[in-house]
Amino acid sequence: MKNDAASLFFLILLCLIGVISFSSLTDGHHWGGDFSQYIMQARSILEGAPAKVIEENRIMLQESSSPPFCPLAYPWGLPVLLAPFYAVFGADILIL
Repeated sequence: MKNDAASLFFLILLCLIGVISFSSLTDGHHWGGDFSQYIMQARSILEGAPAKVIEENRIMLQESSSPPFCPLAYPWGLPVLLAPFYAVFGADILIL
């Protein structure tokens, strides 16, 4: 009996967390400037051309009138995790 009550509580809690999480998603959410770079790096992994995104960033930073504001490439861990989702869903920001 005690197990059933704990399972029911856990199920209700899980549903409540899911409802709150999904209700807070919006199309206009601001992910910050770094997130686009992670998506570009994930795409470059799928295309087999990570050197291309690094070269494009190098040119952008060299041609910018402001001082460098980001590295040539961010660490590759998150792009590696994003790559399978990008391959399946594309650049759908709500999925990524």
